[in-house]
Amino acid sequence: MVEYVLVFLVLFAISLAFFLVYRRFLGKSTQHVSSLYVEALKDLLDDEQIQAFTKLRQVVADDTANIDAYLRLGKILRENGKPDRALQVHKDLTLRGHLSNDDKKAILRQLAEDYFALSDYDTAEAALKEMTSLAPKDRWAHEKLLRIQETTHRWEEAYKTAADILKIEASKSKKKLAIYKYRLGDELYKKREYHKARLLFKEAIGFDPVYVPAYLAIGDTYGDEERYEDAVNFWKKL
Repeated sequence: MVEYVLVFLVLFAISLAFFLVYRRFLGKSTQHVSSLYVEALKDLLDDEQIQAFTKLRQVVADDTANIDAYLRLGKILRENGKPDRALQVHKDLTLRGHLSNDDKKAILRQLAEDYFALSDYDTAEAALKEMTSLAPKDRWAHEKLLRIQETTHRWEEAYKTAADILKIEASKSKKKLAIYKYRLGDELYKKREYHKARLLFKEAIGFDPVYVPAYLAIGDTYGDEERYEDAVNFWKKL
């Protein structure tokens, strides 16, 4: 009986010693990773991207749960002309389970930037729309979405997105919307649909009474219809 007690005590002592050593090692390891992560952030603030990249690679090697480190690592790759590698880093994060909404938004933001850098505007837009579904009032996502719609000359969608941004800003001024109505009118003008174009140009003026391009365009529509007197009279309103 005494022998069993002695064996039990020896095993218990060994287990306890192992646990204490492991906990001490783990504590040092975690402390080292945290310290390295802070150093990497400082390097980023100092625009020392190469040093930051090296440290962040070590951080993610030692702490695979550090999503922010992966995001920053991918961002450095993109900003140094490697958006395809950045995309792979960020796409891998989407495969993880139990992501918080904040993590999902942060990942989608970087994915949108990656796709935009690769000129894959459709996929970038899809990522941004998913982001706005998680955060309907996220101004950055809406502004990036607007930029894509402007780049691809989708003025109707750009108008709606710009209107959403004004709602987020709680802005009473709608002057920013004038340009999109003007662009829509210009598309109709090029198709020689002069009357419809004029209506949109006038809507632009309704948003911004001093928006000169709309006045000039209305005069041009009259001129193309050989209604020169109407053209001159409208230009006089400038």
